[in-house]
Amino acid sequence: MKRYIVANWKCHKTGDEGRRWFDRFAVLYKPHPEVQIVVAPSMLSLENLAAHVHCLGLENVALAVQDVSPFPRAFDPSTQTTGMSRASTASETLFA
Repeated sequence: MKRYIVANWKCHKTGDEGRRWFDRFAVLYKPHPEVQIVVAPSMLSLENLAAHVHCLGLENVALAVQDVSPFPRAFDPSTQTTGMSRASTASETLFA
């Protein structure tokens, strides 16, 4: 059975801090076939980190999105879902 380790960074790391963290992580990381590492950075640093993590080629390491809105107009103040990301925006960022 696959196990997951999930880290939700909230807004505790900037893009630069996140890249440095992944650089250190890559040196120490020992992949295991039954463990999936998932890191959820802030949406503001997601695109930058997605490219960086891809370049590092870390096996069984993935990025995730925080606070995905179930509503298609997540950024519209009238929906009162401020701070949430649209699934389409996350998909475009992670799979571009």
